[in-house]
Amino acid sequence: MLTNPWQDRIKGMLGRNSRMKITVVVLALLGMALILWSPSSAPPPSNNPQDQSTTAPSSGDKAVLEKELSQILAQISGVGAVQTKVTLDSDGYRIYASNERRETRQTQEKDGSGTTREIVEKSEDRQLVLSNNAPVLEESKAPEVVGVLVVAEGADDPAVEECLSQAVTGLLGISASRVTVLPMNKGGVGNDY
Repeated sequence: MLTNPWQDRIKGMLGRNSRMKITVVVLALLGMALILWSPSSAPPPSNNPQDQSTTAPSSGDKAVLEKELSQILAQISGVGAVQTKVTLDSDGYRIYASNERRETRQTQEKDGSGTTREIVEKSEDRQLVLSNNAPVLEESKAPEVVGVLVVAEGADDPAVEECLSQAVTGLLGISASRVTVLPMNKGGVGNDY
């Protein structure tokens, strides 16, 4: 009987060291557990448009974005009260999956005098794909952030102003040229600018 040199080497290592045996058994069990663990036990991703999360908000969520941005920025040391205004370029768009069927039918007719008449009929049918009675989202593009205005109590300090600008550019993924940070009016009537 022919033996595999690797089998001999493994048998030799396992025969001498009980700690090695335990390690091999644990690794084998972990490997089998990983193989048997099915990713299908996790819930499937939702195709419901209401459940889809996007990287940037739609215009309907603009107020929510402004509120959350203000709350986050207010937590920065030295900032104080904050108000934000976000300008979006559009509402974005969503494309839903559909089944399309196109049919073209050609017929040729000849009359008694030898004249040939060709008839072309075209029909198209499009049906929205549904999953759990909700349309399946195929592609979506969130609106682009055009600019952000941040008005904060502590923005008169250049270090705080820079910190606010960096926080907004990092959070929204926009350039610093699209962010304006101004100090908040401190109770006076009118504006310093």
